[in-house]
Amino acid sequence: MKPSNLRYVIDSGFVKQKTYDPATGMDALLVVPISRAAATQRAGRAGRTASGQAFRLYSRESFEQMEEDTVPEIQRSSLLGTVLSLKKMGINDIINFEFIDPPDPAMVKNALKQLFLLEAIDDSGKLTTLGNEMSIFPLSPFLSRVLIASSRKYECSREVVIIVAMLSVEEIFVSPRSTEKQMDADEKRREFYHPSGDHMMLLNIFERYRDSGYSRDWCRDKYFNYRALSMAKSVRDQLRELMAKHDLPLISCRLKTYQVKDDGDRHKKKRRNSYQDIKYNAEKILESFSTSYYINLAKRHPHRPVFYHYASATGPGSESIDSNSSLLALHISPTSALHPDNKVVRADDLDWVTYHSVLYTNKALMKVVSKVKLEWVQERLSLFKKLATANLDGSYGSNKSGSNILDNTNEDSDKVNSMVADAQKVKDQDDEKKRKRLEAIEAARQRALARKSITNQD
Repeated sequence: MKPSNLRYVIDSGFVKQKTYDPATGMDALLVVPISRAAATQRAGRAGRTASGQAFRLYSRESFEQMEEDTVPEIQRSSLLGTVLSLKKMGINDIINFEFIDPPDPAMVKNALKQLFLLEAIDDSGKLTTLGNEMSIFPLSPFLSRVLIASSRKYECSREVVIIVAMLSVEEIFVSPRSTEKQMDADEKRREFYHPSGDHMMLLNIFERYRDSGYSRDWCRDKYFNYRALSMAKSVRDQLRELMAKHDLPLISCRLKTYQVKDDGDRHKKKRRNSYQDIKYNAEKILESFSTSYYINLAKRHPHRPVFYHYASATGPGSESIDSNSSLLALHISPTSALHPDNKVVRADDLDWVTYHSVLYTNKALMKVVSKVKLEWVQERLSLFKKLATANLDGSYGSNKSGSNILDNTNEDSDKVNSMVADAQKVKDQDDEKKRKRLEAIEAARQRALARKSITNQD
């Protein structure tokens, strides 16, 4: 049904909202009460072309307790791209910048820290040559850094630009409602799996989509989101144009693999000059992604099927990881090729992985996960130690105390525990009003359900 034809709206009073937590670097998908402005907007969807009604499953009192407006996106999203753009415009003191809707200073500090780890800014907070080049692309700085490395160093930019495009669009997998179709979708997804993980799987999917002639029917048959794949193609084309404009060569890491044909001699085989399969140098591609995503490096727990972020899994005191229950356990998403249920790779072979993002629902799920070798990122990991003395806040004066406004690196596991506990304490205090509001709305919902039950009995 088109929105213009809606006659009735049933408003639960809640919405699923993605919120970024700078303390953990995670996006949390939370069910939160809507604002009064959002409630008014929902009601306005009914009766645009004819008379209509809106039914709110909460009391007037609950409505009045709601926030007046929805929290601005800048206050609940990562500021990485925003801060890089401000640096590009010559604004150095980001901490004291007058935003229209000021974000939490912790989110600004987190963005500055990540830009330093990406080498987009130096240890005094100034934009680097690399950072200036990264700002060219309308992408997350993580992905911009990967694109540049794939072209300038690893010579696999043709393939990487496809994967970057796939990571820049909405969810590509369709989840059918029926169990039977979901099983069929899971089985068909297996043909795209790659033993290295999800980055190469995304490349496989796009290559097959291209071979189908960018077919909508092919997407429907394989349970892929046609709109997302079509957008990925458009993003890829735009990125290619930008790369050509800024002298970033498009280079393929395709490997020549020949079909083998038995010529009748059991000791000899001859090669035909035709390709049996198209394969790529997965190591080069994953090394390119490691230039950015070493920040999201995770180590497998020695005795459990979970991972821990590098900062807490490899810092001093990591040998006592078994007793450190405060560390956040990271789980591989069920949609990943590397999920244990898919049996693509043995758990013993998954020592180190990088992930594109973490989404917290009822547990922390790593999204787009691939195997990596520690030696690929060993040199870059030293940047974590430099954070302790870096002065990234834009105040370029001397730092006599040797401390830094951004010095929140995890020097040992005790500090990690303290940070998690403090963050939780602040969060509990800030959420007290929301908790009361939730209780009031839930009580109103229960009363409404009770009235409905009585009506049905009558």
